Amino acid sequence: MTDRFFGSHMDEQGRFTRIADRVVLHGEYLTAGDLFQKVITEKTKYLVMDMDKTIHLGRGLGELLGWEVPAYLFYGEAYMNSNETKRGTSRFTYDLHRPLTSLKYLLSGARQWTYPGLLYLFGCRLAFKKEWSRRLMYRLFGTHPVEVVQEAPTTALMHHISRIPLSRLNRWSEKLWQRLAGDQIFCRADFDALRARCPHLKIILSSASPQPLLEAARKDLGITDILYTTIEEHDGYLSAPHTVYRSFLLPYTPNRIAPRATFKRNAAWHKITNLVEHYPDIFDQGVESVGISDNSYGEDNAWAQYFTTVVDVNSPAPFSPIVSAISPLREIHSAQVLTTDERTRRDNSVPDFLDPRRKTFTPHAADLDKQQLSARLQPLHNAVEALAKLYYEIANQLKSQRENDQSAVNDSFSAIDEHVHQYNLTGGSRRDIIFKRLRGALKQLDTRRAVLQKTERPLADLTYSIEHHLIRARTLLDKENEYGAGV
Repeated sequence: MTDRFFGSHMDEQGRFTRIADRVVLHGEYLTAGDLFQKVITEKTKYLVMDMDKTIHLGRGLGELLGWEVPAYLFYGEAYMNSNETKRGTSRFTYDLHRPLTSLKYLLSGARQWTYPGLLYLFGCRLAFKKEWSRRLMYRLFGTHPVEVVQEAPTTALMHHISRIPLSRLNRWSEKLWQRLAGDQIFCRADFDALRARCPHLKIILSSASPQPLLEAARKDLGITDILYTTIEEHDGYLSAPHTVYRSFLLPYTPNRIAPRATFKRNAAWHKITNLVEHYPDIFDQGVESVGISDNSYGEDNAWAQYFTTVVDVNSPAPFSPIVSAISPLREIHSAQVLTTDERTRRDNSVPDFLDPRRKTFTPHAADLDKQQLSARLQPLHNAVEALAKLYYEIANQLKSQRENDQSAVNDSFSAIDEHVHQYNLTGGSRRDIIFKRLRGALKQLDTRRAVLQKTERPLADLTYSIEHHLIRARTLLDKENEYGAGV
């Protein structure tokens, strides 16, 4: 599959970038059905949707499942079942009548989420508020910093759910999904109506969350397919990831570690490759595809380089109108879409029907064609074009060194694979020795990745500059604030 990152390829005219054909800012609150009517036609073959904070307003189901695990372990399933209707939407479960149990639960949850939580806090939530901190993230984590930072919470979650039978995880995920029904934006009735209008449409939910959550989503929504972060399943459990870093503060050694090749994160650019693996024609010329995401922190920016239409909903980071020259993108839509509870309150004429978590949103409607976009964005487009050209030139200069550094990284993978294989074959004190060797191999991997990252630092700096201009381009179209009006 062709890489469509800025500066990777040029079109037949030698251009690296272009401006989208159309940008539509929907200046009113829509329902999911309203949105589908506006962005999906009878010619659309694929609709791909993100899950976390897209299907539900501001809810990351992976994080919430991560807090369910210690709650069930410490309070017990019988207690959790009997209190299900009282729990609400909070990630925490605290019982004043059981203070010791509650304290153990909170300490366990704090331990398992300290490292990934702090990394996510400083690497995404705080870093993206200021230019200097955003630039720093590119220097620290390379050309795709959001992907690197978000890998930690995903890995931590996969570690902690590996202790729980898959059958239980499926039950807990279904209950979690049901508990968040009021925050749901896209519901089964919306998809049923869409399929009735477009019977040949394939509806795919794609998320970095693990299998149990996506299975709950499929059961509730009745969609065509689900794509998620995969890992080996063994004897009714999901195996633990091979990334057993000390920073995760694991209070145990895994019962079984998944072979590295079976741990496939479905996030950022990996969502694109996984889609092509399962649906080879999805991005072929002439195939109409629509991608819908909240695009928090720009995690799904790659979608604008592959889909014919992208839609950001309730987004703090709407899609930019400047794309790769070889992108098939025609339209970008931005919309504020109501939850189930908000729809109900509005229909009942409740004055303050909006969820209090929403940021202030003043309706700002616009429907801009290519000519209008070019008139507004030409200076920024020229700047991005120049940066993309420079990226192309420097990438070619660094090609040999990057390949050598990547080869060293791949050598570390071979050692990790062997340690994982031996770990799963042995037991007792011998297993502890192999576990330490695995951690040593991971440390060597990090050292070699740091060398590669240092080599690629000029490209990371250019990537930051490109992203900075892309955000500025979008800001010119959306006067609300730099990152839209999402939760």
